[in-house]
Amino acid sequence: IMDGITEIGEYAFEYFVALEEIVWPDRMRLIQEGAFQGCTSLKKFIVPDDTQLLAAALRDCTALEEVEFGSFKPEGRTDYNTGEWFVGDINLKKFTVSEDNEWWFVRDNVLYRSPYPTSPVELAAYPAADEEKRKEFHIPDYVKTVSKRAFDKAKYLEKLTMSASVTELEWECFTNMIRLKQIEFSENLSEISYACCRGSKKLEKVVFPKAEKFSVDLCAFSETNIDTLVLPINAVYLKVCTYDIMDPFYSFEKIVCYNPKMRIFEQQPEFDYPMTFCANKNSTVQKYVDKYKQDYNIQFEELYPYPIEVS
Repeated sequence: IMDGITEIGEYAFEYFVALEEIVWPDRMRLIQEGAFQGCTSLKKFIVPDDTQLLAAALRDCTALEEVEFGSFKPEGRTDYNTGEWFVGDINLKKFTVSEDNEWWFVRDNVLYRSPYPTSPVELAAYPAADEEKRKEFHIPDYVKTVSKRAFDKAKYLEKLTMSASVTELEWECFTNMIRLKQIEFSENLSEISYACCRGSKKLEKVVFPKAEKFSVDLCAFSETNIDTLVLPINAVYLKVCTYDIMDPFYSFEKIVCYNPKMRIFEQQPEFDYPMTFCANKNSTVQKYVDKYKQDYNIQFEELYPYPIEVS
């Protein structure tokens, strides 16, 4: 790239499939969204010193194995990233970050960021092809937020747990995890976000937050191995809606709701497969089913006071 160029624009090198190496000019400052998306021959990417990398700049670089960050000082720059830095980089094994980088850091080969001195720490990306091939991972107690698509397509993880410090999960943060069987949410989490675990097809056990109350998006567990979703009494708000016409709900046969006053957000409910809502008689859940059962493929089943065993 010629000297004097300081910015790589959006999708500037998109699908340059033969690109294997990049030689940077002296004063690069910004790499915009999608700048190197789909560069499928690129195996190592070096973010130059003092350069800001925006979301999805390296999306679908399927041969990418290592990302190295140079030094960086924010110097009053605005942070407007939204996650998804390495989505589709299925062979990404390793992150390294300069000790002089004030924005990014790596611990145990996981990439974190804290854009400003007072900012909470965000888990930005877990390497999909983690060179340590860990089967379990615990999100540490200095993390507050898990970034959008941070664990997308992680190949080896079977169990994921998180510290009580985690209070925010961005959309789709644990999607398409090939071997994930169990996830234990932070006890202080107040919301399980849209499509949180969607497409993690072996997921069969979920430990919900212990917070006084939390909300859950039904699509959080679509396309998993969960056929009966049991929501505890502290689940107070259920989002039953679609943000995308392709959102599927077919992985559920039954949803058990122990909170008789659960509020249901009912924008655009779409159930393409038979589904049973199990709850107390005269509960808000029954009223919801009564309202939509003629239009959608849902039915109500009364929840009796004895425990329900879920295999």
